[in-house]
Amino acid sequence: MASAFRLRPILIPVTAPFNGVITERNVSEGALVGPGSNQPVFKIADEENLKLRIALPERHAGSVNENLQASFTVNSQPGQKFEAQLSRNSRLISSQNRAITLEFDVQNTDEKLNGGEYAQVTLTLQRKNPTFWISPKSILNTQSGLFVLTKNRDKIERIPIREGIRLDTITEVFGDLKEDDFIVERPTEQMK
Repeated sequence: MASAFRLRPILIPVTAPFNGVITERNVSEGALVGPGSNQPVFKIADEENLKLRIALPERHAGSVNENLQASFTVNSQPGQKFEAQLSRNSRLISSQNRAITLEFDVQNTDEKLNGGEYAQVTLTLQRKNPTFWISPKSILNTQSGLFVLTKNRDKIERIPIREGIRLDTITEVFGDLKEDDFIVERPTEQMK
């Protein structure tokens, strides 16, 4: 005697450590799933807690402090600024892009932001030690390197320097400079 059985799907509840939305489902209903598959069954996105990742060039790596704030804008919300607090710092300069990775936690409880958006970020960086800033016109660029000319007590001295960060009208310089040095504004190699 043969009897007919009806197969019923087994519903397994999915639990995650956060509330989220399933953004990608890689199996269809009724498919056999098990260990050994290299593909996740589905992906869940947390829409309320986003992460902002920044690759900060190595020349700025020494200016990062633990209280660093980021303000940013996104194209989908023109004219609106968002704020975030530094939560993680890789402290490791990548050999691929010569940058460190900074990660900021962004609270998105009002769901104005969309995951995956590109942001235009503004950071207020500050060196741990004070540096000198001069006009780029004061830098003497020669075959033997970069220099500034200082005039102290009617004597012009040639000081070797290295350039740091460039802003619109000023350049950060490193060298054997003192606060009371007078920098020649438009130096030439012929100055004695």
